Amino acid sequence: MITIHDGNYHYTEDIGIHDINLHINKGETVALMGPNGAGKSTLFKILVGLLPLSSGQYQFNDWTVDADFLKDPSNAGHLYQQVGLIFQNSDIQLFNTTVAEELAFGPRQLGLTEEEIEQRVNDTLALLEIEHLKDRIPYHLSGGEKKIVAIAS
Repeated sequence: MITIHDGNYHYTEDIGIHDINLHINKGETVALMGPNGAGKSTLFKILVGLLPLSSGQYQFNDWTVDADFLKDPSNAGHLYQQVGLIFQNSDIQLFNTTVAEELAFGPRQLGLTEEEIEQRVNDTLALLEIEHLKDRIPYHLSGGEKKIVAIAS
């Protein structure tokens, strides 16, 4: 469950979001639409823990996600295991030399063993039927393939 109550985020000189109230139940699908500059990207960055609210409250399940929560690598790691963000331009999200390394990056940051990482990578490649991309350079993939790899990672 995700809840934001009276959420605000201020950039140095601009308001990113102002007085946002949001409640999303587990399993619920929500579409977020709005014009350029409305704060959609800012809100998503808050939801995934890339930015803390300037004021207001963000609850993710039983966690209060604020600047202090996000400063603790263990807390942040637990949040990052639960939520993710795919950028519109996948090129800025994919930075490893092969698809396999891209898929291994997240599990490696979580401290899994190399055996566990390899198993997860192989399972993910098989699940998404992209084994043929394993050794490809992410920048050489088609737009659709890049999106799949970004989602998988």
